[in-house]
Amino acid sequence: MRNLRFSILALLVHLTLFFNIERLNLGSDNAVNIQTFTYILGIIAIVAVISLRSLWQSSVYVSIVGWLGVYALYKFFTFDQRPLFGGIYTYILFTEMTLLVTGIWLAHHLARQLFDFEEAVANLTFIDSSRTVRRLNEALEDIQTEFIRSRRYKSPLSVVVVELETGSIQTALHRTVMEVQKAMMSR
Repeated sequence: MRNLRFSILALLVHLTLFFNIERLNLGSDNAVNIQTFTYILGIIAIVAVISLRSLWQSSVYVSIVGWLGVYALYKFFTFDQRPLFGGIYTYILFTEMTLLVTGIWLAHHLARQLFDFEEAVANLTFIDSSRTVRRLNEALEDIQTEFIRSRRYKSPLSVVVVELETGSIQTALHRTVMEVQKAMMSR
């Protein structure tokens, strides 16, 4: 969860570079001309990897190969005026593929970090059904067993019975959520 901030920043920096690489002029005319399809495919891939659970739960390499397959199919079956290889086009192809792979990898990493964050928040704020407190009539047999065990081993036993007011539950829950939020914000 500590890396969540880094993952978000890395993806933002990558997207900034991805969408502005054609604008970089390093002392000469800009020779980089990335096709519009690459931008569209990059955004679709990043959004899909972050939002679809099956994509980020599988291996990052499966996602990369799948999206590169879509990219290759487009490149091979759409006959544009420009060639795939030769001269500057080889470097443009390499740049497009590198930006696409890097975006998918960063999105995959961010999706896992977001899942860890959601799990931590859910564990802090929601009571798991396996940890619920049972009613007194449901727990009588277990209490009786613990009394017998306590007498057998001559160790003290305390039983606490609590009756909650329905209005206080909502107030306590709200106060607990607020305390957790403050603790997370201060961290």
